[in-house]
Amino acid sequence: MPADGCAVIAELPPAQARSIIESLVDGVVPRHGAHLFTAGREKWLESLEEDLDDMSDPAAQDGRIRIFKGRNGDGKTHLMHLLQNRALRRDFAVAYVVVSEQLPLYRWDKVYAAIGQSLATRNYPDGVGFRAIFDPASPDPAIAADFVGKAVSIRSLVGIDPGFSQAVYRYCTQQTVNVDHQQDMLLLGSWLEGNPQKLKEMGVVSTIDPSNGARMLRSLVQTLCHFGFRGLNILVDEVESVMSLPTNRRRDSYQTLRLLIDRENTPAHCLLAASTTPPMFSDRERGMATYPALWSRIQPSQQSEFINYRSTLIDLTRTPLSEENYRMIGDCIRAIHDIGRGWDSRTRVTDEFIMGAAKIAASGRLTLTYSTTRVFVKLVAETLELANQYPDFETSTPSLLSMFDKTDRQLAKDREKVDDV
Repeated sequence: MPADGCAVIAELPPAQARSIIESLVDGVVPRHGAHLFTAGREKWLESLEEDLDDMSDPAAQDGRIRIFKGRNGDGKTHLMHLLQNRALRRDFAVAYVVVSEQLPLYRWDKVYAAIGQSLATRNYPDGVGFRAIFDPASPDPAIAADFVGKAVSIRSLVGIDPGFSQAVYRYCTQQTVNVDHQQDMLLLGSWLEGNPQKLKEMGVVSTIDPSNGARMLRSLVQTLCHFGFRGLNILVDEVESVMSLPTNRRRDSYQTLRLLIDRENTPAHCLLAASTTPPMFSDRERGMATYPALWSRIQPSQQSEFINYRSTLIDLTRTPLSEENYRMIGDCIRAIHDIGRGWDSRTRVTDEFIMGAAKIAASGRLTLTYSTTRVFVKLVAETLELANQYPDFETSTPSLLSMFDKTDRQLAKDREKVDDV
């Protein structure tokens, strides 16, 4: 493990270390700490850092789109968390949206509302939403300087939707019209976070819908930049869930996705990243190819032996982790576990075990339901947990192949339980 990685892990509070391990055992990306066990993604991350550089440039004229392609467990969500952390550190606002039955992509109004309600900043990294960040009584410290002055001048911005700028002005300066001031403030904040009601008495006559979605998204980015943020990073995860929808709703979902990633509509200072799986590219009956207006914008160019790390498509299937990458990840998980459980795991979960698991993971010989990376991470974390609790728990390298198979089957069972809920 690199020395700087050791230093960062050594500073982890035990409670956070335990939370990370528990997430890995459950087969999910931890909400915080994904950067602590990252390997093999350096070139992709360099290109994303360059995107953030470009989007934070005051002279930027265009937005940027990146599509993360990978199997379940290849690290798409992990990479999104890494991008999120980098964007927050650079004073971007970040919105994280997970497509699901409760948040269907075919409902643009709900997608926009999820963006507004999940907005996070460096000072508020847990997604408190637009209202809290622009709270006139206590705005985000990053935009507190001349807050009222900027609120007053926002209506003069070129290209901003008049209804949006009016709502921002009234909310940030607390200019209400009714006796119930608090109720007016709630209505204004709710509108700015995507609630579709009209507020005619306050001069806000428009609503947020597919017909004006691009304009409203541009207005949101303009507002964030006007007050002092560097831009907006939108992360849309699990886009592949639309493939299970009926034809009409799947078509409407692709229309929303096209709206989001259309280069002509993507606002300046906005970096949008969406994650999906290979079938979205290969399935000619349900995939993105069924919607030509979308497919023409993201269809991958013909593959060559050289990977363009700056292309729109971040194809994680073409950059599998090496044995050394897996070994580094295993070492990091072990170090995190030592802090969380207050022990030295190396006598039970040895270097030989970690190296053996890494060699198998990188061999390309495994036939698994889930990606090798997800199975490897869960296997190492779960082995550490059981070895810590049971002195007689078997951690010998000859049993590693069967352990990979067992862990893969457990992930499949866990997914079935989620699907049944």
